[in-house]
Amino acid sequence: MEFQLAAVHKEISKVLKDRFKAELAFIQLKPGNPGALTEAHKLLSKFQDKELKAAFLPLIEEELDKRNSQCKKTLSVFLQAAKDAGFGLREMAGGWRVGPLYLELDTTDAKVRFSYNRTPIGGVVQADSEAVVMDGFQAALTQLQQEALPEEQLGELFTKAYQMALAYTGKAPGERVYVRTVAKLFGFLAADLTHNGAKGKGSAEYPLWAFQYNLDTYRKIASSLPNHQRLGLLTGSQTETSKEGLTINGLDPNVDYNMICHVAAALAAN
Repeated sequence: MEFQLAAVHKEISKVLKDRFKAELAFIQLKPGNPGALTEAHKLLSKFQDKELKAAFLPLIEEELDKRNSQCKKTLSVFLQAAKDAGFGLREMAGGWRVGPLYLELDTTDAKVRFSYNRTPIGGVVQADSEAVVMDGFQAALTQLQQEALPEEQLGELFTKAYQMALAYTGKAPGERVYVRTVAKLFGFLAADLTHNGAKGKGSAEYPLWAFQYNLDTYRKIASSLPNHQRLGLLTGSQTETSKEGLTINGLDPNVDYNMICHVAAALAAN
């Protein structure tokens, strides 16, 4: 068989790329990116060169420990400040419920993210100080308030979104439809409203967390609504819920989160 350098080069390159996958990935690492320190630790621990690992792995682990400790201190100061400001607190697996928001915590990379009913609002916040975390918290609260629709219109809006979902899916009046279908159509209705001096967003842009927030507000006032504007929220199978379900009960941190999957007329739900 005739020698072909190109084939040999390709085969050796393939072996080297596989054998030194961690080393090559480390070279491509961008130190300034969020999570870079954790990624560097993961990659370095897989290095073939024991001397490099012995020299630098302890340094990275020491820095990770420092970040972890500082993040916990920052969180503690923030939580106390939030409590002093009158926000209810509740510790959860992986974070805290602070007022209507859920704080997702990553102590390893010293990062937090705020969400409503586990749906993120905005991006990750580097937990460098209590002030930075508080700014992120206040920004998320402001976004919630900006997307809050007038309570006196919620009964009509949710009823109309449900009726649109029935027509969209070909279901008969009163039957159940997926809550995410209602959420999508609710976005179109929100686009027709002006609230806080700003035009609402269309369905494609309407945030899911905004729908969840207005849904929780609707549920809070549902008992005062006429019967034809009362909707039932139903659970589904495990498979359905994993694909179509949404979390509710975000307004009060003392009330457990719950998952729903379907919306139906109140009488059909009972």
